[in-house]
This record gives sequence, structure tokens and C-alpha cells, in this order.
Amino acid sequence: MKIISWNVNGLKSVLRKNFLNWIENSKAEIVCLQEIKMQLNEMKNILFKPKDFLFYFNSGKRKGIWGVAVFTKEKPLEIKQKLEIERFDDEGRFLELKYPQFSLINFMLLMVEGKKKI
Repeated sequence: MKIISWNVNGLKSVLRKNFLNWIENSKAEIVCLQEIKMQLNEMKNILFKPKDFLFYFNSGKRKGIWGVAVFTKEKPLEIKQKLEIERFDDEGRFLELKYPQFSLINFMLLMVEGKKKI
């Protein structure tokens, strides 16, 4: 199974750079993205979905920051967007997809000046 993780620093910017073609040709079963920086209403306005992929995301409450997304070829049994830690939940930093044989966690951790800023 091929899983790719990529901090895109803005989903809109990679969409302009042929992201859809790249993901379809990546031969990945799962692609995890961090820092998508988009809200639900913005995603609804952009018609994009790579062929053969399902799309799940968790965006932060504040517009233009954080957010994680997962493109997957197999539908998960369960999707979890909350850690029950308000700070992380408000910033859209966590997404867990549960499959019969494993759980995939896409989590964004911010590093500042070589120190973890959690």
C-alpha cells in the first residue's frame, strides 16, 4: 500500500499546479494533506475530486489556517475529526480514518524555531 503525506501550505495553490493530475498518477492508495487552509464553503465552490478517490477533511474554525485532508481509494469504516482537545479540534489539525486492518491518522504539528509548539 502506498501512502503519501504532504504539507501543501494551501490546497488552492497546489490545485493551480496540476494537483489533480499528480494525485491520479501517483499510484497512491491514500494521500494525506496538511495545511489545506480551506473551509467547507470554499471547497463546495471548487469542483475538484481526483478520479477514483474519496475525500475527507477537517478545516479549522478560523479561515485561512491549518486544516487536514485525506484522499483515499477505499472507504473507511469510521471517520473521526475530534481529539476532544479544544485547541486541536478548533484548528482542524486531526483526522483519523479507521479501516479493518489499521487506523490512519493525519495530524498537523506546528514547529516554531526548532521547538514543538503544540
